[in-house]
Amino acid sequence: MTLQELQALYKSTVHDLSVYLVQHSAGSVTGSTDEPLKKIHAAMTEHLKMIAQLCTARSELVTALQLSNSDTGEQVAEPDTQRIGWVVERLKLSPHQQHSIARGMGVFKRLLSPVLEELRQLQQQDYFLRTWFGTYLYGQLSWVQLARMHVLMVPFYPVPFVFFSEVAAQVAANLAKRQEQVDEDTQDDDSPGSTST
Repeated sequence: MTLQELQALYKSTVHDLSVYLVQHSAGSVTGSTDEPLKKIHAAMTEHLKMIAQLCTARSELVTALQLSNSDTGEQVAEPDTQRIGWVVERLKLSPHQQHSIARGMGVFKRLLSPVLEELRQLQQQDYFLRTWFGTYLYGQLSWVQLARMHVLMVPFYPVPFVFFSEVAAQVAANLAKRQEQVDEDTQDDDSPGSTST
């Protein structure tokens, strides 16, 4: 399989997913979402199975897919984090999902990053660990969110590590904002002239 063939296959999968997402949204109004959800599940399962197989057989092809524009074929140096942030906002992740992903990123960075550094020369094991990690994180999303992520990222492929690093960064930023607000509220309560009941 060539990169162009993989890109064409991915574009076809994303096209199908976009149709199923529209059907799912329409079904939300009429109360019939089962069939589109089954189609989303089947399309995503087939796609992710193929990507997992390619990670072990042709990891360089997966990397090329992740770092290319599937419309133009242009290779990029790194994933578009601005677009990834835009997509993350539109997934409407629940607080539980956000925190599960952030915890997963923390575990990955603390435990697996040193191992990955040692395994840089052993590309297959590196991709095995990244695939395992991606699988855990994808498991935090619903099938609809997973499909929406792929559709909204077009013409680029979502790189799990980069994508979920953005989620973890947003969670950290939100926690920092909340802490600042708590600190400000505490200072206001402790200031002279404040009344307490």
